Amino acid sequence: MPNSQWQGHNRQASLPKGWAAIRLHVLERDRHTCYLCGGHATHVDHVQNAASGGSDDYANLAAICVDDHRSKSSAEGGRAKAAKQGRRLRPAEKHPGLRD
Repeated sequence: MPNSQWQGHNRQASLPKGWAAIRLHVLERDRHTCYLCGGHATHVDHVQNAASGGSDDYANLAAICVDDHRSKSSAEGGRAKAAKQGRRLRPAEKHPGLRD
């Protein structure tokens, strides 16, 4: 079942003009190496996302592998959803039976 939040969303419309050329340039600049794990990168990531003040400048773009991009985007989405709902993500509490 598709997420209704994304129905009708056009991700391409939010990318900068000439994204294909920008993407290729970043991948070549970074030698198709993921900036997080060092694996083979085929995607380009906004290191600091737009919601956090990031821009489309080359300095904020980096090559990233599919798995890391998926994980990073999912985590960012979870934080954004929690913030929108007015909840804070808190660290997990220590188990009461464990000693420090």
